[in-house]
Amino acid sequence: VMPIFAEVHNSPADSDNQLSAEQLANLPILPLRNMVLFPGMALPIVIGRDKSMALVKEAMRSKSHIGVVCQVNSKVDDPQLGDLYRVPGSVVCDTHCIRICGKLGLTDGTKDPAKAEQQLRRILPPEESSDFCHRIVLHGRAVCTARKPNCAACTLAPYCRFFQGE
Repeated sequence: VMPIFAEVHNSPADSDNQLSAEQLANLPILPLRNMVLFPGMALPIVIGRDKSMALVKEAMRSKSHIGVVCQVNSKVDDPQLGDLYRVPGSVVCDTHCIRICGKLGLTDGTKDPAKAEQQLRRILPPEESSDFCHRIVLHGRAVCTARKPNCAACTLAPYCRFFQGE
């Protein structure tokens, strides 16, 4: 566990060091659980995830900025963009999403998360993409499991290449 002290700004541009648009786009994000932040706050933060500690240590070493965002679901261990906040166009591709989207023909069947994400971004409306991916993950856990998919109970069976034998 690593305690740190943070100052909260409306955006990194509000701090003394102005960041360029490119720096803002590549700003590393630190997800926080069970915490609400308001601009102008200075508060201690305790982090425990290995990735989070590495991110903070690197920022301290290089004296760079990090973005701090409240995590929507505190039970997710490795949050993706859509788990942090609803960003139109965010696509969270875990194994369930990749597998089921391949079966449905929404992707070309690739197992590469980056390629699957690109393919899904092309077809999903941005305002629906994050929720879509989370619903697919839940469907994969409840109905379309990897070892024994329950095709008889699946509402997506008419659209599924696997069910249709393709």
